Amino acid sequence: MPRPGISRPGPAGRPYGSLVVVLTLAVTFLGLVIVAVDQWRVGLTIVGSAVVLASLARIVLPERHTGLLHIRRTGSDVLVMIALGATIVVLAVLVPDQPGM
Repeated sequence: MPRPGISRPGPAGRPYGSLVVVLTLAVTFLGLVIVAVDQWRVGLTIVGSAVVLASLARIVLPERHTGLLHIRRTGSDVLVMIALGATIVVLAVLVPDQPGM
């Protein structure tokens, strides 16, 4: 009998939430690579968007498939991830260009 909070495996033997985490990390890594090649606004917008999309996945996925996305209750998980992702995107858009950089 599975313990509460433990994910049941998906079709490939792993929880869907783990797949979402891996995809989020991959997109975040892509965004950081873009930041490293001097496109920091685009890169940080991608990073923030990845976090917001992970929060949407937390809402959509059933509780038993949330995997590593499940830390606390759904409301607090989603609120924190949306706030973090939106803050990154807003700062990437609003920070003015610095002369000489």
